[in-house]
Amino acid sequence: PGHFDFASAAPILRAARATGMQVIWDLWHYGWPDELDIFSPDFVERFTSFAQAAAELLSENVPEPLVCPINEISFFSWAGGEAGIFFPFAHGRGDEMKHQLVCASIAAIKVMRAVNPRIRVCHIDPMINVIAEQPTPENVALAQAYHVSQFAACDMITGRTAPELGGREDFVDLIGVNYYIHNQWTAPGRAGSMLVPSDPRYRHVRDLLRENYDRYGKPIFVAETGIEDETRPAWLRYICNEVFAAMATGVPMEGI
Repeated sequence: PGHFDFASAAPILRAARATGMQVIWDLWHYGWPDELDIFSPDFVERFTSFAQAAAELLSENVPEPLVCPINEISFFSWAGGEAGIFFPFAHGRGDEMKHQLVCASIAAIKVMRAVNPRIRVCHIDPMINVIAEQPTPENVALAQAYHVSQFAACDMITGRTAPELGGREDFVDLIGVNYYIHNQWTAPGRAGSMLVPSDPRYRHVRDLLRENYDRYGKPIFVAETGIEDETRPAWLRYICNEVFAAMATGVPMEGI
């Protein structure tokens, strides 16, 4: 702990500098040291130290580094803390996991900005749409709560909710959204509840991008997208068309 080996990042830094390529540096993409309990206070302290060291390294090479402190807080909190399909395979601890990762993000942003005030921070989470399978009042409320849960982590980091955590609006400069074919579904969930683009209840990606921009008023980029096999060209064309359509309505899209 406290000693960091950035040897694997060094050639990437050199190549990016030599080619003038802008890189978004993702500091945490699900992995952490084996002996460290992600639910412990030590996790926040250790991650903050790592983020500070990373900010120092990046700032020596890039005037305005773009950094995503913790990737997909909402998804990982569900997968690792609620559904038990990712390590640490926990159940019923999703909110606790989200709180912990938000705390780590806020602490990391503070130390990175102390190292270099010009660091720009990206918050990246899946962009989803959830609607009621049967439109009873209870199901509609459940689906809406699930739908807006995609914003929970960013709301906390920007200080809109849980102000005791110390979030601030300027802690997020850029919003990244991850979007795949399975990011729309009906609730309560059941087998085969995914909404496909041909379903009349499916919402266009342009509308989801607009919803995100209306909420935060920050530039957006599609941080992850994709599909398998022979449908890849059609999917890329679809996403590009949706991004152009969002741009035409004034949504500041920065890229895919």
